[in-house]
Amino acid sequence: MEKGFLKLEKGKRVTVEALVTQLSERVDRNGNSYIDLTLTRGEEGLSGKIWNSSLWAGRFPATYKLIMEKKGVVVSADGIVDEFNGIVQLRIGRMDPLEDADYRDYLPRSPYSRESMVKEFDEFLLHIKDDDIARLLRAVFSEDIRECFFDAPAAKTYHHNYISGLLEHSLFIARLGKKTLEVYPEGLINPDILIGGILVHDLGKIWEYENDMGSIEITDEGKLKGHIIMGSEYLGQIAEMEAIPSEKVLPLQHIILSHHGAREFGAAVLPMTMEAYLVHLLDNVDAKMKRYSDLVKEFPESRWTARQRMFNDVEIFLDQ
Repeated sequence: MEKGFLKLEKGKRVTVEALVTQLSERVDRNGNSYIDLTLTRGEEGLSGKIWNSSLWAGRFPATYKLIMEKKGVVVSADGIVDEFNGIVQLRIGRMDPLEDADYRDYLPRSPYSRESMVKEFDEFLLHIKDDDIARLLRAVFSEDIRECFFDAPAAKTYHHNYISGLLEHSLFIARLGKKTLEVYPEGLINPDILIGGILVHDLGKIWEYENDMGSIEITDEGKLKGHIIMGSEYLGQIAEMEAIPSEKVLPLQHIILSHHGAREFGAAVLPMTMEAYLVHLLDNVDAKMKRYSDLVKEFPESRWTARQRMFNDVEIFLDQ
């Protein structure tokens, strides 16, 4: 069995053991059906294609029925390594379920220690000096919410789309925020609003996404309201229960509502405070840096990537 997905050689026949995620059956421009899927193993993901899926289903009816109807199937996939737009993918010929495998061992998750990240997150909370904001954040991150937040993905695709991705993303932005506070004169930026806003800016994502055995989907509530509205609403509800003064709550809600920066990107309002504008900028920096680091792994032998929607639909130069 091959060990590293990104080291697979084009044209070589390989067998990989992985979790089937993000599976869908589609029709190409010639009217032929095919299965598009992702084979996942921890941090690694490999695009897989089963061409002429109707014929394949006739050859392997039990496997076809299983992967189409059940999530969390771990398989041994045999096929030929192919490439599309510089990205390695597997042209699958045969796929057999591994009945004794535990899907949890294959789930994509943050490469960083969850325990260490939780400890660092709590240290940021402890350094909030304003009593009202500190009390609000402690109430927001109650035991149930903490566990959901610490396990949640930060996105369906693009960046940090794995277990504890939201925690990782929030911590990286908090680190950037802390460094920013060291650069500019004291008093220009409110540190409690900035760091507190960073920690809650994506809070609504714990209700926007559900991670079903490695397949991240947007919930009905996520589609109808979105994480920005849900996060602001929840913060307001907790603030009312804890009798937090509105002048302490409003700046944090503004950060949640404006952190996408522009209405065409989902912001409910535009950033109108220094802290809100900084959260927007730092959020964008971390998302793009994460995507860039992933591209370096996805295109290990290339000087240029394929066009990237996240980077304004241009190719990215990787040759350093």
